[in-house]
Amino acid sequence: MDDREVICENCNREVPSENYPMHFVHCKTKYFKLCSLCGEAVLRSEEMEHFEEYHAETNCVQCGHKTTRCEEGNHLANECGKRPIPCQYCEISLPRERMTEHQEFCGSRTELCDKCSRYVLIRDFQNHEKSCDGSASRSSAALPCEFCCSPIRPDKLVAHQRQCLVERQGLQAPLLVEGVDGLFRAIAAGAARTGSHESARTRGAIGTHDHAHFSRDTRRDSAEAQAERNSIVALPCEICGELCLLTG
Repeated sequence: MDDREVICENCNREVPSENYPMHFVHCKTKYFKLCSLCGEAVLRSEEMEHFEEYHAETNCVQCGHKTTRCEEGNHLANECGKRPIPCQYCEISLPRERMTEHQEFCGSRTELCDKCSRYVLIRDFQNHEKSCDGSASRSSAALPCEFCCSPIRPDKLVAHQRQCLVERQGLQAPLLVEGVDGLFRAIAAGAARTGSHESARTRGAIGTHDHAHFSRDTRRDSAEAQAERNSIVALPCEICGELCLLTG
């Protein structure tokens, strides 16, 4: 007696080889049919229901992309750009198509490590916690540059970030000066040097009879220059736009 089994090409069932010829004819003509789209054995009486349930076209509820019912779940889970997903750093939900850019920014923020008092990039914080031995002091803590992420001493950070921005974007960082009226105004780099050169040329061109008038203007210009030197200079934060005072 032959105990071998063969797989029926109609229903994918294992059938004893001695019974296969009879089973094949009976199965093919009456009960099962392989779906031409997925290869699954389907009862002939349920062929239409199978197609509607698994293979009928549908539109993604998030992005409108055409897909099939059996692929809809995978599309939503792994492909749909409009489906909201949570950020791994802050848990804010955003569409998948925007998440890469958001996480690049979000992971560049810093948190203070309670063990070593250093500010660490959020995207590196978990690895830092595992290896941190708490040896650093708060006074020696370095802060990451917002543009190149290099660790910089706090007293050097503002100057470094201004230079880093110039090098990376080819633009002069905007300088704002608080005047005596309390309003912030943009000033161009090198304006003070230009003003001093122009004053020198002006003095050479002014005659003696205008000396008294020029002296009054000079005193006024000098007072304004002194006020500008005593003004508070600030840079806009690259992340939140808030004005940050320059110190040192």
